[in-house]
Amino acid sequence: MNKKVKSTKTLDQIKLAKAFCHATKTYGAESYVHGFSGYALELMVYHYKTFEKMLKELTKKRKDKLVIDPEKLYKNKNQILLEMNGSKLISPVILIDPTFKERNALAALSEDTFKIFQEEAKKFLKNPKKEFFNQKQINLDELKKEAKKEGYELVLVNIKTKKQKGDIAGTKLLKFHRHLVQEISKYFEVKHSDFKYLKTKSGKGYFILKRKNSILFKGPLTKDEKNAQKFKENHPQFKIEKSRLYAEEKINFTAKEFLKNWAKKNKKKIKQMYISQFKAI
Repeated sequence: MNKKVKSTKTLDQIKLAKAFCHATKTYGAESYVHGFSGYALELMVYHYKTFEKMLKELTKKRKDKLVIDPEKLYKNKNQILLEMNGSKLISPVILIDPTFKERNALAALSEDTFKIFQEEAKKFLKNPKKEFFNQKQINLDELKKEAKKEGYELVLVNIKTKKQKGDIAGTKLLKFHRHLVQEISKYFEVKHSDFKYLKTKSGKGYFILKRKNSILFKGPLTKDEKNAQKFKENHPQFKIEKSRLYAEEKINFTAKEFLKNWAKKNKKKIKQMYISQFKAI
């Protein structure tokens, strides 16, 4: 890259690309980010010439996967797809490394991270502002005001793991936070959630939530007498539709209460996910 990129303008464009990805939390090939490495961003800006052109190309709607070969080491896209190892082709964008053509420099990029990047890139292209290059810090006062104004509940969570700090710890903590989102969304509307790995063995996150009015539990078939009896005991106000048991129950607990009860009931699962401490505030 030092040989290829000598223009100050191009170097500035690379800085913009890296700052943008830092701000949108899509920078880094670590497992808890699954984003764009610094080298990958350098290659793409070198290929597209400008940061803006790079954003436009990466946000275009395509039927086929985007394949970038900066130094044209392959004859065409088909040759790349045929010759490259299948494990290297899973990422949403294929970026051929000029120093080793069998390597995809974006192999770590996940679909989820790429979607976040695309959403932020579209917003920037529509209305370019300096704010897009500044990483947003969690402001508790602002979050509380936002939640209270719209009738939502704000819940903060602190999570710790015994795993080795760095990529391993960050991955375990993020996985657990995402699992919490799935669990809590069964009973609450999740307006927004975020998580930050603190580079040690801990992380913190938050949820802005609104309680659902009720939840419908789908039970076993009536002919499954053993499980049907258990369902009836747990849900006295049940109903039967097409030979299956159902129960609709009103939600009368807060998100904090839900998470505390969930933690008590799922101690074994929490341990299996390598979480040593979990606290909802």
